[in-house]
Amino acid sequence: MCGIAGIFHFDDKKVNSDCIRRMNDIAQHRGPDDEGFAMINTVTNNVQVLLGHHSDKNLVNRFPQISNFYNQHYNLVLAFRRLAIVDLSIAGHQPFSDESGNYWVTFNGEIYNYIELRNELQNYGFQFRTSSDTEVLLKAYIHWGEECISHFVGMFAFVIWDGVKQLMYGARDRFGVKPFNYYIDEDIFIWGSEEKQIIASGLLNFQVHQNSINRFFLLNQLHDSEETFVNNIKRIPSGHCFTIKNKKFSIVKYWDLDPLQDQSYLSKEDRIEKFRSLFTEAVKLRLRSDVPIGIALSGGLDSSSIAMISKDLLTSNVKTFSVYYEQDKKYDEREFIKAILDTGGFDPIFYTQDEQINFDAIRNWVFHQDGPTSGASPYSAYLNYKNVRKSGIIVLLNGQGGDEILAGYPYYFKYLLADYIKHGKFGTILKCLNQWRKDQSLEQSLKHLGGGILNLFLSQESMIKKETSKYCTTDLYLCKESFKVQSTFNLKFKSELKQVLYDTLKVRMLPHLLHWEDRNSMACSIESRVPFLDHRLVEFSFSLPDDEKIDSGMTKVILRKAMEGILPEKIIHRRDKKGFGTPTDIWTKGTLHNNISDLIHSKSIESRGIWNIKSLRRSFQENQFGENELWKIVTTELFIQEFEKLNTRN
Repeated sequence: MCGIAGIFHFDDKKVNSDCIRRMNDIAQHRGPDDEGFAMINTVTNNVQVLLGHHSDKNLVNRFPQISNFYNQHYNLVLAFRRLAIVDLSIAGHQPFSDESGNYWVTFNGEIYNYIELRNELQNYGFQFRTSSDTEVLLKAYIHWGEECISHFVGMFAFVIWDGVKQLMYGARDRFGVKPFNYYIDEDIFIWGSEEKQIIASGLLNFQVHQNSINRFFLLNQLHDSEETFVNNIKRIPSGHCFTIKNKKFSIVKYWDLDPLQDQSYLSKEDRIEKFRSLFTEAVKLRLRSDVPIGIALSGGLDSSSIAMISKDLLTSNVKTFSVYYEQDKKYDEREFIKAILDTGGFDPIFYTQDEQINFDAIRNWVFHQDGPTSGASPYSAYLNYKNVRKSGIIVLLNGQGGDEILAGYPYYFKYLLADYIKHGKFGTILKCLNQWRKDQSLEQSLKHLGGGILNLFLSQESMIKKETSKYCTTDLYLCKESFKVQSTFNLKFKSELKQVLYDTLKVRMLPHLLHWEDRNSMACSIESRVPFLDHRLVEFSFSLPDDEKIDSGMTKVILRKAMEGILPEKIIHRRDKKGFGTPTDIWTKGTLHNNISDLIHSKSIESRGIWNIKSLRRSFQENQFGENELWKIVTTELFIQEFEKLNTRN
């Protein structure tokens, strides 16, 4: 896990070394172990390797320092920040080249199946001088060309300069676990793992992307398209690759789910066994590391499953990290965490966040996020990562993605009911409603039914707008324009449930969860790994019948079946869903209230042109906001304030 950045002048203008140095400096948190630069003349293919102030001390006498370098010849620079995970030696230094010096790469992420790929490439005659996955990635490209990404199991964002074909090639992993942000015009291409790196270059001033802000407040959508919260900075979409050749920039989708894939030809028992095998393999690959590994353990089904599988695969005790709150017991899941720990083989670490919340810390955290957030739970996760790093753990596995591929949220129930209504499965509907009545309440059960009926008469876009209305008080905003919902409805699945699962995976939920996951972990110099987003497991899960996701009111049925005999019964049969519980209202109404009041009544918030100030201040006085709406307003203003400071630093 690392940070990448670069500048490519198409007009042969020389790269300003101060610009790229600032880009790397501001991303030190992503890679504190090493840094490097490769200046390239794309006409002559001449290359100059350079070091920075934080480069590995064993490299100091090998290459010149970028701070002492005067560039006269180079129009392309690749920059890198390293968090050493695999092959901790200087052999893993980047930017990395092959033996010929014709191919150069900077790479953020992990190719988990690099050992298998290296063996395959050796059979084709390739030789390796390191044990890193970076060298495997580069030589996979040399051998397979742009088809190399179909061979990768992993999370990645990378850029390759191909001096033979005189082109730049880059890609982002299938789900966008790793970020890739860029600015491009007719003369220049600038990229970085984080938006702030591009602004720090001094080549682009910060302006907020107004449309992204408006859609965030009116539709509760964020990080769901190519647009970022920074004007003129875009992101490479998940599952896409790009090329630049002869000044032409092209983006192409290289992967997507197949809506026609179907595993019904397998018996139910075989499907359960295959799921268990794929899940175990996904966890096993993500335990490959040359540094200590831990598990984020919430007590929920997903993280508990990862913890139990990891324990069986590792020879030493597994360190687990868990959060609880004394302020409100509904956010305390220690009884479920204890059920896992009581099985033995764990080294647990608990902490409570009650005393750790303060406004300056949130301001700093928002800067790391490169944008506002729709709730406070990502901040809780960030505090968790800070404690993980203090414990000496550098790689952390967590359950992100499990809910999105296996229908873990009650949100999905109405879509399942819509399918049942269409197919006349009224007995099954009554069975589900009765179970939800027991698990939740009669009122909630009837809400699911009402949502299912509405789904039959409203478009998906209308459904989403109706669902998001609870997050927005429209009178607070100057912009009341009707925005089109960003969606994936052009790709049709056989069922309403699979359709909405695909939409939450690609647009509505997972993209912003992964954005927060990356920024939180990297802010603490930790690599976060997500076994549930192994693409082979995701493809298989989407091919399963709906009743192996939700059946008789029970979610994640296939995972529960696969983990029988491995997980404690208390976890297997757990029906409540808490998510990453965070007492947002307690914070905004109590601990942070005075700071928020100062912000709401500040001159800066008046100048934005986003909010109706009178309505905003009245709502604050009366505490009349939509769900998490005040938090959204506060983090938006803090984000803009912090990014405006970058303009004055350059």
